[in-house]
Amino acid sequence: MEVIRWLREEGPKASKHRGKWHPLTTFVLHYGIVTAVTMSVHDWWLSMQDIPLLPFCTGDDAGRQQSVGIFLGIYFLVFFICRLILRWKDPDYYIEFYKQTFLCSVTIFQGAIGFYTNRPILAQSFCVAVGIDQILWYVDLLGYILL
Repeated sequence: MEVIRWLREEGPKASKHRGKWHPLTTFVLHYGIVTAVTMSVHDWWLSMQDIPLLPFCTGDDAGRQQSVGIFLGIYFLVFFICRLILRWKDPDYYIEFYKQTFLCSVTIFQGAIGFYTNRPILAQSFCVAVGIDQILWYVDLLGYILL
């Protein structure tokens, strides 16, 4: 229970946000849990529909799909490492670990996993979620301008 209390959000001024262990732990748990849960739900849903898991793409299509997954994985690593390097001398560089838990960044990672493991629905679902989030951002912006 102590760990859960430590992980809970307490606001931006909480002492745990001044160190690097909370952002690192949050980052690792977030990506681990999201990946495990979405892959499990994806596989469970397909099994409930009597759809075999692997035959989505075969032959050349599967090879291209895996290449896209590798590209997205490398892209994720490069932009994350570049962001860390650019903030390395900043005492708050660890904030980048929090920023990588935003939906847009998670979508790139999950897209890489989805395409590489022949689960294109997983990649598509995150893309749809990001698309809806972007549309809502414009609705919020319009509301701000009008009000």
